[in-house]
Amino acid sequence: MRMKHGTMLTATTTIALTVTLTGCTSNDSDLAAQVLDAIPTTSATQVTLELAEIRPGGWDSYLVVCPYETLESVNERLGFTWDDGPDLTLDDAHQILVLTDADAIEEYATLDRNRIDLCTTEQWSLTEKATPITLIEQDGVWTGSPRNDR
Repeated sequence: MRMKHGTMLTATTTIALTVTLTGCTSNDSDLAAQVLDAIPTTSATQVTLELAEIRPGGWDSYLVVCPYETLESVNERLGFTWDDGPDLTLDDAHQILVLTDADAIEEYATLDRNRIDLCTTEQWSLTEKATPITLIEQDGVWTGSPRNDR
């Protein structure tokens, strides 16, 4: 029995999509949604973001990757090589929240900086899971930065 061109294209697309989705790391929109859902919509002007409560699981540290950072810089702070890490060298609209487990990326989420901006000051270091992020609301955007006492 002979396959038609459209059927073969669909099968190839399905296989390619399956391979893409079963990679070791994933850009998890569910993680991004959970982070955004943890931010109050009330009149609060300061909130503590507890990533360990928002996203429990086997990860042990997190890193925020900010615009214009090179993958080499990210790998240096991670302490291992993230081969397929995203490139933000030409992107100032997004940041990436990376959850790690020892020497591997557990998952990551791309966050728009128009609602939450974790890249307003200095570069982030790899941070322990239990360390909260303090967010302050400024002109409709929640901002947070690395704490100096880590």
